[in-house]
Amino acid sequence: MEFALYMPISSAATDLERAADVIDSVSTYSKNLKWVIIVDDSSEDRPLTQQLRSPPSWELIVLKNPRRGAGHGHTSGLCIADFCAFQYVQRLTDARFILKLDTDSLVISSFELQIERALLDLENVGVLGVIGDSFGDNRTYRFMQQSARIFQAIMQMPDEFTAAWNCAREILVHLGVSDRINFANLKKVKTLIERAISNGCQLGQYCQGGGYVVSRELIERVATDPVLSAPAFLQRLNIGEDVIVGLSCAALGLKMYDLSKKKEPFAIHPFCLPFSCEELTRLGRSVIHSIKGSAEAEYRDYFREQRQSIKTPSRLIGS
Repeated sequence: MEFALYMPISSAATDLERAADVIDSVSTYSKNLKWVIIVDDSSEDRPLTQQLRSPPSWELIVLKNPRRGAGHGHTSGLCIADFCAFQYVQRLTDARFILKLDTDSLVISSFELQIERALLDLENVGVLGVIGDSFGDNRTYRFMQQSARIFQAIMQMPDEFTAAWNCAREILVHLGVSDRINFANLKKVKTLIERAISNGCQLGQYCQGGGYVVSRELIERVATDPVLSAPAFLQRLNIGEDVIVGLSCAALGLKMYDLSKKKEPFAIHPFCLPFSCEELTRLGRSVIHSIKGSAEAEYRDYFREQRQSIKTPSRLIGS
């Protein structure tokens, strides 16, 4: 199955260096990568197609984040970047799925066969990755609970713009939602929540955002959905892009599947991974996040050396 790699990058120079390392890691372990899509959040015009190496067999596409610096910090920026990438893939490629990675992710072993089998064997696949709580870390559980509280507050909004709206708005601002969000946009979010609940979604459930797979079916449904096909309303919403993608998946009648057990591909954690390089290899993981932190150089050096050994096999004795 030919697929697209999508990666959002910030304006930081370190993000560009990390992105190059991520692309190299995917290329080492992939046979079917055809499109590399970068959504650039920088306000400057940067020659990223020249700065990021791409083999002739790939198509490297650089898109500017449509939010153009507006919105609520990195959360809304990532939401808009995601749907920008989804729209491009749907309109201009025949990719069978998207592998979404952050710049602090890496691919450390082959993954395509497991992803292809899951897409073929599982029912109504929308997203594959690490669903909800990550390796028993209470911080991810609290994040899930916070998202659920925001969604519950949105569900209590009145359907008409009345005095009760101001009370609902104050609750949302207290929960961390942008004070610039307007009534019309929150009504769209409420519509998504209602649809997700009717499809059996548990409020706050989401797929960890550092690395996951989005199916072609989800991309197609987004393109024709009356709410999600025009995602600018997400710009003022301070909710993580992984939560919004999970909500959208459920609202569109598709399912999220966890592939994070031993010998399954994903080891995704929003903070520093609780595994050493050797443990990740022993557990048979393929797609990892986050390697930021004090051990980042160790992760990158270790797995870069492994990739180099694959690219340059040892010469036979006497050859």
